[in-house]
Amino acid sequence: MTEVEPEFINLTLDREDKKEIAIRIRNIDRDYLFGAVEFSTGFDSMFLSEASFGVDPKLNQETAIILHIDASKITPGQNYNTSVEIASNAENGEISIPVTVRVYRNPLKLLLHCG
Repeated sequence: MTEVEPEFINLTLDREDKKEIAIRIRNIDRDYLFGAVEFSTGFDSMFLSEASFGVDPKLNQETAIILHIDASKITPGQNYNTSVEIASNAENGEISIPVTVRVYRNPLKLLLHCG
């Protein structure tokens, strides 16, 4: 069996933000856990540190995949929706983590458009 944290990711970022979020994959069985990690829909603004993983329970109980987000590549005001898909050899072999990222609109541009 596999446990994953976080269960979902929902972020609002400033235009210049670069964010890293650890996705922790825990092996709660006695067998070697391995699998693949990918996005359901890819965006230039997001990438994963690894495409695959392995957790040997004799050495450790968890591993982390890092989700990197570059807000400068995201159009302000739009929601970017995808999910991190984790497929493994565990009993609950497929896990999906919903991801929503949005970037604040530039307040100065809003003032210019209003007046």
